[in-house]
Amino acid sequence: MHVPVLLDPTVELLAITESDVVLDATVGFGGHASEIIKRYPKRFIGMDQDPAAIEFSHQRLGHQALLIQSNFQSAKIKLQEAGISALDKVLIDLGISSYQLDHSGRGFSFLKSEPLDMRMNPESGQTAAQWLRSSDATQLSDAFYHFGELIHNKKLVESIVISRRKGRIERTDDLNDLIKRSYYFGSRPKMMKIMSQVYQAIRIAINNELNVIPIFFKNTLPMLSNGGRIAIITFHSIEDRLVKHFFQEQKDYFRPVNKKVIVATDIEIRQNSRAKSAKLRVYERIAKHV
Repeated sequence: MHVPVLLDPTVELLAITESDVVLDATVGFGGHASEIIKRYPKRFIGMDQDPAAIEFSHQRLGHQALLIQSNFQSAKIKLQEAGISALDKVLIDLGISSYQLDHSGRGFSFLKSEPLDMRMNPESGQTAAQWLRSSDATQLSDAFYHFGELIHNKKLVESIVISRRKGRIERTDDLNDLIKRSYYFGSRPKMMKIMSQVYQAIRIAINNELNVIPIFFKNTLPMLSNGGRIAIITFHSIEDRLVKHFFQEQKDYFRPVNKKVIVATDIEIRQNSRAKSAKLRVYERIAKHV
């Protein structure tokens, strides 16, 4: 099951008290949540768009949490529907869970033979296979460039366009073959990196991941009390830049709690290799929005 990254510094810097109303906007399988609840906040709300995560967290957290199945971009509306108008602490973990990679069967990992789905919420939206079939060459290239940081993607795009005419891009194996035909790797680490970049780009594109982050901030941060804190865990440079730039623009209203970005220790990375790319930023509200 999902192993929470940067658990100790996240909970420590959020500084949960018994009077806090806490939102975990990406509750996942309750790793961070279960530790937060041990601090006995006044109220804990967990949100996730993955129904499997919500079902598991119901069993793990029980009556101690109000759990809502929704994308976090709708947090403000969902909270208001639940009668919650103010928050004291907020956590958002932007990583993909171990469950989604290893056990969901949705094609998040190039290491498994699975259907190309990649939807965080398998009940709605376009699958990765559908996106690969319907996107034109420019859309494909833009996604690989902006979401996967793949500067050289022309051959990959051409391979996808040619191959889909035969209707063959349905599984991870199909996509892996196209990637391998489109790049010269030279080494296994290089191959793993490029594979990861391609999969990341497709996942971000079909789940609209980068667009929903600023929507969440703009809608939810005004609900945060003065002195309230938000912790954000990112897993790639694109997300981290977005978060950093957003809060730089909000410097009159938020101050960084940790002056330097927090990363996993060598010990944590040895225990959980997925923590290697994780970065934690925590901000405290210092003034009301105009």
